Amino acid sequence: MRKLISAVLVFLLLAVGSYSVWILTQEQDNNLSPETAVIQEFIIKGLSMEPEFKHGQIVEVDKNAYIQSSPKAGDIIAFQFEHLNDPLIKRIAGAPGDTINIEDGWLWINQEKKIPFGRMNTAVWKQGESYTIKQDKYFVLSDNDSIGEDSRIWGLVSKKDIIGKVLTK
Repeated sequence: MRKLISAVLVFLLLAVGSYSVWILTQEQDNNLSPETAVIQEFIIKGLSMEPEFKHGQIVEVDKNAYIQSSPKAGDIIAFQFEHLNDPLIKRIAGAPGDTINIEDGWLWINQEKKIPFGRMNTAVWKQGESYTIKQDKYFVLSDNDSIGEDSRIWGLVSKKDIIGKVLTK
C-alpha cells in the first residue's frame, strides 16, 4: 500500500502540465519494479488518444507481447523516447515495408488516404515525397489526430523504444 501511495504522490507532483502517460507497477508482487514487471499499468494523460482512451484512464501494457512477434498496424503501443520524460501511447499506422506519402496535405499509407497531415516536422517529412519504413521502425498516430503529437512531428518510433502492447477490452 505504501508503494501505491508513493506512486500516486510522485504522479501528482510530476503530472502537472504533462500530457503523456505515467507508469504504475501492478501490485501482484511487491518485489516487482517497473523494469521487471510483465504487465504494467499506465495512466493516460491528455486527450490525444480519445475516443479510445480517456484522460485519467488506467490501461495495462503487456511488455512481453513482442518477444516472438512484431508490432503491426492497428496495434496500440506504449513507448519511450530518450528525449521525453514520460512514456507515450499511440496507434501504429505504418510498419516496416509500408510506404508513407504526404500529398496535397494528406497522409497516405500504402496508397490509402488516411488523415489530413496537419502539423508536420518539415525536417523529417516533405510534401510530395515517398518514404518506405525501414526494418524495426514504426509510424504512429494519435487517435485524436487534430491535437495529438505523433510521428508527423517526431518521426518514426524504433522497436527498441517500444515498451509493450496496450491491452484493450
